[in-house]
Amino acid sequence: MSVLVVCTANVCRSPLAARLLTAELGPGVDVVSAGAWALPGAPACDWARRFGPVAGEHTAVRLEASHVRAASLILGATREHRSAAVGLVPVAQRKAFTLLQAARLAVWLEKHGVTAPAGLEPRERLAWWVDELDAARGDAPRADPADDDVPDPHDGGAPHEVVLPWLSDAAAVLGSVLR
Repeated sequence: MSVLVVCTANVCRSPLAARLLTAELGPGVDVVSAGAWALPGAPACDWARRFGPVAGEHTAVRLEASHVRAASLILGATREHRSAAVGLVPVAQRKAFTLLQAARLAVWLEKHGVTAPAGLEPRERLAWWVDELDAARGDAPRADPADDDVPDPHDGGAPHEVVLPWLSDAAAVLGSVLR
């Protein structure tokens, strides 16, 4: 059972989010990251190595269909990354969200009293929540699609100091429901 986090190069947003989710989800759920257009072996960005919760030994991994197939939940940094994963394995659409979209849907479900049944093992709990998140797409109020994207600090989208709290907040929300 794993969560796959996808960004562009797998040197900043996805490894940061993966590390944050690993801390939030605890044992029993593997969290991996990959880049839709990564250069395999590239190191994490200087900022992520210096200030973020990414181990200095992180190297980029290119997104492959096997990652998508193996994942129980796929979280893209942006809609483009979510689409890249689904493009490799189209049946993965039901388990693919942007990170911010999944957090937004989880908050909406919690506000409506949706909670996982007691006694589920981590694998069952994650599968249950993925089904609920997928179903909520049709019921939850829609956000501006751009609000579900985490901008790329390396592309002038937003500085690292802005991106890290977004990733951290989303990981905390998902951790609270998936744990």
